Amino acid sequence: MAYADVLVREYALAGYAKIHLDTSMPLGSDPDDRPLPISVIAERGARLCKISEEAFEQRSANHPDSLPPLYVIGSEVPIPGGSKSARKTVSVTTVEHCRETFETYQLVFRKYGLQSAFDRVVALVVQTGAEFGDREIIEYKSEKARVLMEYGRSNLPFVFEGHSTDYQTTASLRFMVEDGIAFLKVGPALTFAFREALFTLEEIEGEIYYGTSWTASNFKNVLELAMLNNPANWHEHYRGNAREQRFARKYSLLDRARYYLNVPEVKHAINCLVNNINNAKIPLSLLSQYMPGELAQLVENTHKWTAENLIMARIGLRLDRYYKAIQPTTK
Repeated sequence: MAYADVLVREYALAGYAKIHLDTSMPLGSDPDDRPLPISVIAERGARLCKISEEAFEQRSANHPDSLPPLYVIGSEVPIPGGSKSARKTVSVTTVEHCRETFETYQLVFRKYGLQSAFDRVVALVVQTGAEFGDREIIEYKSEKARVLMEYGRSNLPFVFEGHSTDYQTTASLRFMVEDGIAFLKVGPALTFAFREALFTLEEIEGEIYYGTSWTASNFKNVLELAMLNNPANWHEHYRGNAREQRFARKYSLLDRARYYLNVPEVKHAINCLVNNINNAKIPLSLLSQYMPGELAQLVENTHKWTAENLIMARIGLRLDRYYKAIQPTTK
């Protein structure tokens, strides 16, 4: 918890406007054979909230225009970054669990004099039935979440946050929004798109410089070696034999590769790749072959085919699903 104390304090001092008080993951001293009681989770959440409030007061002394942080409570995440095992169905948060979470947090925050902070709780994280694993995606289904959504609209003073909306279709995201899931949490899908863009740029790099004297980025191999040298961030998530694990390290939807992008040698390979792309004139035919969606997006906004623009365009294509999902409909 000491690390969490520091983390939330730094967030508040930096001026983060929305902080998720997620204390549902067990500590090393907690029993590992059963879930933590909601009372324990709420107590730890209140501890972090108190630290956040104190840090905000400190920030306000130097930044009087700062707005107090908004909070999100609850958690339905089985493992950070997606589910380890393949599942065809996912249990939606029950009304009973939702009610217990709300009432417990309310009592605990009142106990510690944090009522004003509780009034700034804007969302409760719930399992909506949408999920993703190593290779599979479970799409959101409105009918499975209907009872929970109706309870939230009628009984809660805040909205729901969907714990995982990664890789959902635009239609599924739209259904979430219409059903009352106001916060659409996304994470690995964006770093997955970033990794996709780097892999694709390396293919373009090889075609552009083929047959010349050049320093190749060798990004894929450098990333693979970094993951093999330090398997701590993926070995518990990727099952199967050596061949299956190799595939997962590159292409798993869980995207554990994101934890290695700041490794010095991996960063060096990325910088080399970016420089190689930017020092060459990429033929439009290559962009049409490898990055047609990104090409179409850039043609509308800029004609600069830089590596940075192409990477951001790939991520932007993923984000477009969210922008389209929240657009008001005209009837």
